[in-house]
Amino acid sequence: MIVCVCYRVNDAEIQAAIDNGADSRLAVAAAIHGAGTKCGRCGDMIDDMLAQAKTRQKFYSDAAMYYPQSATA
Repeated sequence: MIVCVCYRVNDAEIQAAIDNGADSRLAVAAAIHGAGTKCGRCGDMIDDMLAQAKTRQKFYSDAAMYYPQSATA
């Protein structure tokens, strides 16, 4: 789905930037053709995607603390 109509950037491109370390709207813009910097209508969607990524990261971090992988040898 197209998120940024000004630069024709889709959600998969934004998610890839986030997965590669973009942790703010500005970092997403730097990674992808300036997405989110022209009219601003896509800013909320980008912020939501960033928030979801942070929630997933916290969930998996917490899960790793409670369920560490067993060592195999």
